[in-house]
Amino acid sequence: AIPELIVAALFERGRFDDAATQAAGAVLFAYAIGLPAIVLIRAQVSSFQARGDTTTPMLVSLAAIAANVGLKLLLWKSHGAPGLAFATACGAWINLGALYGLALKRGWTNPDRGLSLLILIVGVAAGFAALVARLLAEPLYGLLIRFPYEPRLIALAILSLIAAGIYGLVALGGLRSAGLWRLLR
Repeated sequence: AIPELIVAALFERGRFDDAATQAAGAVLFAYAIGLPAIVLIRAQVSSFQARGDTTTPMLVSLAAIAANVGLKLLLWKSHGAPGLAFATACGAWINLGALYGLALKRGWTNPDRGLSLLILIVGVAAGFAALVARLLAEPLYGLLIRFPYEPRLIALAILSLIAAGIYGLVALGGLRSAGLWRLLR
């Protein structure tokens, strides 16, 4: 519901109909699966570059690209564009996982208990915010459908604010209860 609402609010006009919205929403959802990995890859690459190793991240990236292409070949016929997007997301996670595993093996990263708790807190906050947004998307749009100006766009804006607020409250509460509040200073 959320990817489709985003696409519908921004693009559904004229020949871009509901079927196009559903298809584009599925692609958006598949890409979103890989977004955290794409953001974190840069941090992992830095642990190699700081030690003068630029070859390993390149080789890992090439292997991840090969896995990405292989998955695309497996998924494109049966799943179409969402399958291609999902393969890209998987390639990003493979890249991140390999870089992290190699850095850990070489002793170049040393995660502590705080990192595990932080990942858990962020995951719970994001999951809770997404669940609330998912549950509110249809009813909120239903309330705004008669609104004279872009009801989907207004529903999306309201949902974004609600989800951001929930994420912030859950994340800050988790950080405080886990004793990780100092990370914000």
